[in-house]
Amino acid sequence: MQPTNRYVIPIGLVVAAVLLVFAYSGGPVALGAHPWWGFKVAYIGVPIGAVLFGLQLVWRAGYVAKAGLYATFLCLAAYLTYRGKIQFAASYAEDAAAGQMWIFGWIAIFALGFLFLTHLSSRIRAK
Repeated sequence: MQPTNRYVIPIGLVVAAVLLVFAYSGGPVALGAHPWWGFKVAYIGVPIGAVLFGLQLVWRAGYVAKAGLYATFLCLAAYLTYRGKIQFAASYAEDAAAGQMWIFGWIAIFALGFLFLTHLSSRIRAK
């Protein structure tokens, strides 16, 4: 297990608070999420991201390699979310698979966003 920064938990709490405030202020809805579940995806995605961050602490890979992988997955989740929304709207809300890709994509965006931002912030050291 790699040594961890003692500020990881406070950093994770700050990142979670930032993401929840973003969701509460209507950020996901402004970016294309459905208004009915635009805030609910944050409540699901942020805890998943926290679990993923805890699991990645035992993974022996470089800091830059992890950051690159998380950024790639975050971009992929954003792309799949966008494609799901477009396909769901084009089918006049009849394509259930596209609707699920849209909502699960938003959950993945919040989970991977938490993971990526916490990973980037974990290098902060107090002097």
